[in-house]
Amino acid sequence: MEVTSYTQNEIRLEDNPWLERTLMMVFGVGGIILLLSTMNQHGFQAWYRFTFQVGAICGIGGITAFLLLGYRSFAVLDLKKKNLSLTEKKGVKTLSNRQFPLSHLTDVRLDRKTIKEQQKYRISVQINSQEWLPLSQRFGADLPTYEASGRKIQGLILSSETNAQ
Repeated sequence: MEVTSYTQNEIRLEDNPWLERTLMMVFGVGGIILLLSTMNQHGFQAWYRFTFQVGAICGIGGITAFLLLGYRSFAVLDLKKKNLSLTEKKGVKTLSNRQFPLSHLTDVRLDRKTIKEQQKYRISVQINSQEWLPLSQRFGADLPTYEASGRKIQGLILSSETNAQ
């Protein structure tokens, strides 16, 4: 999860795996180009050609994967509205959209997990000094980015507590 927007009143974090989504689109667009070039060369009766069939499968599969499978999550900490908004999407479908008042956030931590002998990280916030809520379900490998994001969130939580008093 990476900070994409940071102002005095708001932090916007996004977990948007660009490589995964780009590969799906390249696969889909490449399939459509292969399909259209086969049709251009051999006409509409080219359905029996291998390139036509592969183009159709790649085009439909890539675009369907892009629309249905690409996972993204967003976290917006807003001082003006005084809330934390968490949104998770898979493709074009919104899986969840939750909001929590900033006054309920008490701490931030960096969760660590070893996956195939490599350390992975994600940011979690503590709600009402009880439950830890991860900002994203995915773990990432870029420790400096996660540490910097965690410090910015901690600063925003502290400033919201100071403004509340």
